[in-house]
Amino acid sequence: MKSVALHNLGCKVNSYEIDVMQQMLQEKGYKIVSFDKKADIYIVNTCTVTNIADRKSRQMLHRAKKMNPEAVVVATGCYVQTGEEEIVLDDAIDLAVGNNKKKELVSILESFLAERDQQKQVDNTNTVHSANTVHDMNTVHYMNTVHVVNRADLKTMHHTTIIDINDTDEYEELFLKQTSEHTRAYIKIQDGCNQFCSYCIIPYARGRVRSRSMEDIILEISNLCVSGYKEVVLTGIHISSYGVDFEKRPMLLELIQKINQVEGVERIRLGSLEPRIVTEEFAKSIGELTKICPHFHLSLQSGCDETLKRMNRRYSASEYEQGVSLLRKYFVNPAITTDVIVGFPGETEEEFLQTREFVEKINFSEMHIFPFSKRLQQKIG
Repeated sequence: MKSVALHNLGCKVNSYEIDVMQQMLQEKGYKIVSFDKKADIYIVNTCTVTNIADRKSRQMLHRAKKMNPEAVVVATGCYVQTGEEEIVLDDAIDLAVGNNKKKELVSILESFLAERDQQKQVDNTNTVHSANTVHDMNTVHYMNTVHVVNRADLKTMHHTTIIDINDTDEYEELFLKQTSEHTRAYIKIQDGCNQFCSYCIIPYARGRVRSRSMEDIILEISNLCVSGYKEVVLTGIHISSYGVDFEKRPMLLELIQKINQVEGVERIRLGSLEPRIVTEEFAKSIGELTKICPHFHLSLQSGCDETLKRMNRRYSASEYEQGVSLLRKYFVNPAITTDVIVGFPGETEEEFLQTREFVEKINFSEMHIFPFSKRLQQKIG
């Protein structure tokens, strides 16, 4: 029985996915151990949303290799997807698995282990052969080149474990049965984003919008409720876009209404929302549901219209304020939280002060403030 240690970085979507990966490994007989323990296999589910996220991903991968140099270190997720060239050259990483390939993690891992063992036998044979053969520098160079190429090929299983994420419309179907939490479960309802905000690399890491079928979402939630879970948190890369890729276009509101009817669900929380989704109909309709928790995260990024335009955000500060007003109209003292980026290229002192005045006027319950990441600008050109 091989031992596996898993570590997650990044968003709630990543948290959902690593829970499912751990579940798949346990079902195949792998022993799960803490990440700070010696393990046969280390899996790091990476993030690439900022330069700091990239650095943390690399640090955790290198920490794993230091804990056990003989272990198989596996990198999965968004940093793998956008940094393939760096991943292939990184000696701390043995196997790289990109997005939309996580459902195949166990089969990929077992194929890797089998091929690696076979490669070791070939290398040992070559070593014995070269020790008993007089050879020149060209032979040595040739053998070393073959070894390096094989190792790089093995890391991506011959270029099959990192796909062109922008060239797929397949939603990667994962099914969660349990989590480390006792009563709350994060439910992934969609993947990908079509917004292409000018500062954001995520569409390049996650691809276009791909929605999960409503039937599968309801089935997963129903089964979790049977297991004792009472609260669900709807998460995704851009949940406001849920259903836009379906022919009949069931929207997020319809999904929420159906979840509200599931027996056993006592609380429904929503992940980050696009401000424009908060229409009069949306706010009024969810305000009538008995299980909705009155906490809404509406990503702002800037309270200045000129900065919002440069960010390619598709709303104005006044439209954002209108969405907040609608939520406060239909909910008593709802918690409104947000994200703000400061230091965006071209932001003047006047624009910064406009944002400061705007957030003071809105009176958020909590704000996450981020400095602009220069690495993102370089990476997406």
